[in-house]
Amino acid sequence: MTEIVFDIDFHGPFRVARGEASAGADAIVDRDNPLPGSSLKGLMRAAAAQLLGVKPPWLSLVFGPSTEENRELEVRQAGSWSWSSAHFESVPAVGRSARVKMTDRGAVDDHHLQIGEQHWATRAWFSVSYLGPSDEDLADHRLILRAAARAVTALGGQRRRGQGCGSPSAIGTGPGPTAIRSG
Repeated sequence: MTEIVFDIDFHGPFRVARGEASAGADAIVDRDNPLPGSSLKGLMRAAAAQLLGVKPPWLSLVFGPSTEENRELEVRQAGSWSWSSAHFESVPAVGRSARVKMTDRGAVDDHHLQIGEQHWATRAWFSVSYLGPSDEDLADHRLILRAAARAVTALGGQRRRGQGCGSPSAIGTGPGPTAIRSG
């Protein structure tokens, strides 16, 4: 089995919301799984397609068929790689943040205040394991995965509004020769 390990250095809070509210918060985070593998896979797939221009045949081979492609198939298919959830050096702290909508006059618009939870962490790692039938295109797959990881600059909800990692080296391959484990 081939496994690629990626490190994450956080430069600010991130939020992968559960789609639920609780007392005092409009959007809560998952304390048990702050950064699921499905979120990491989606970010890397989007980076590969939108930023790097990787074409659909390669996207499907590495990441699996898109949601639209899977709808057309009779049996749901997976890609050649499997993502782990993020593993944190220490338990991420949970804090709260507020979002407001402002009027043209600079005042808070009535009924437009949102309180949401967010995670604070310093470092984490995740792995991507090869499940494919042959090693024929493995070098190309690795290249796509590494480039996609480097292209991700922020993660979670509000990543386009200043939350998430915030630097081009935020997600990258692990240090030295231990980054790729084969066995």
